[in-house]
Amino acid sequence: MVIEVTPEGEALAPRLAPVFGRTVSRLPAGFAEPELRQLTGMLHRMLDNLRESRENPVD
Repeated sequence: MVIEVTPEGEALAPRLAPVFGRTVSRLPAGFAEPELRQLTGMLHRMLDNLRESRENPVD
């Protein structure tokens, strides 16, 4: 499958970075440091799972 960005999408790209930055900076609000470390560890494990599945596909 090939996904291509349309000219309209390319025109929006410069506006996305600031919005994405503001949104991402709000995500950890209200979490204690140990919770953030635990979440980070779990996300790394999920990323490792994706990498492994790419190397050893089930299908």
